[in-house]
Amino acid sequence: MNWNWFKSLSIWDFALLAIAILFVVIKLPFLNYPYFWDEAWVYAPAVFDMYENGPSLSPDSINPDLSRGHPILFHFLAVCWMMLFGISFTAVHLFPLAVSVLLMVAVYKLGSDLADKQVGFWAAALLALQPLFIQQSGFLLPEVQLALFATLTILFYIKRKVWLYIISGTALLLTKETGILIIGVIGLLELMQFIRERNFTQKRVWEFVSVGVPIGFAALYFIVQYFQFGWYVFPEHVSMFETDSAIWEGKRELVYRSLFLEQQRPLLISIALAVGAFGWNKGPNLLRVLLLFCSLTFATMTGLSSWLPDWYFFYAFPVII
Repeated sequence: MNWNWFKSLSIWDFALLAIAILFVVIKLPFLNYPYFWDEAWVYAPAVFDMYENGPSLSPDSINPDLSRGHPILFHFLAVCWMMLFGISFTAVHLFPLAVSVLLMVAVYKLGSDLADKQVGFWAAALLALQPLFIQQSGFLLPEVQLALFATLTILFYIKRKVWLYIISGTALLLTKETGILIIGVIGLLELMQFIRERNFTQKRVWEFVSVGVPIGFAALYFIVQYFQFGWYVFPEHVSMFETDSAIWEGKRELVYRSLFLEQQRPLLISIALAVGAFGWNKGPNLLRVLLLFCSLTFATMTGLSSWLPDWYFFYAFPVII
């Protein structure tokens, strides 16, 4: 037997394995809990609705009142899992837990490729310590799967693995429509690079065009949905679209509170930014100043307020971040 692959493993590979095992062991006692909140009224009923008829990616394989018009790749994979491991609370909740472990591995790989394995390990370790991630890893909800395919999409784009990018990007959009933000940002970056390089070789043009291919595949799903139900977007969701600036302001504050204040992150973020500002000796001075400025902003926040003017806090600061 060839053991060269084993010899090539580093201490950080084993460290990742250790925290993944520890994470699973900690989560196991809680997997037998009943379905809760969105699990109970949307996702679990939708998954079991598909389970009754067998796994399918056709929009009409789930009652639209349960799927709410969303893509159903998450439901499809969950049903495939249930056909192998059963339908008990523990068996079903093992599916998002397995996806969570894969996300930790993907984050480790992304960090390793961008920097080194040490960076990859600490990125995965910080992910494993996030309260939101710990909670979502045991819920039958699509957000962890969405994060997994988002990470893989970014990874394969950076590595220029075109076909793997197309597969992961399509899976991202077929998990939930909000994945379009990742594809959109990648598309803007690719457009700027393409304009700057002006490289019109066949390989480079294909790389440029391939960025939008996942959108085309995802569009096919919604076209099929239109022919089956007569609408692209669930009608009830259309009625929820808001243009009132006060409502958007409230949602912005809700997101900020959920991501930062309720997770006790401002101080940690300010320390990390300060370390980056003072420790990145070879970095551009302007960027180091911006990092330090952001560090001071986070460190001095009180609730949703800052020592800086509201226009900076609400408009300039998000752009800088």
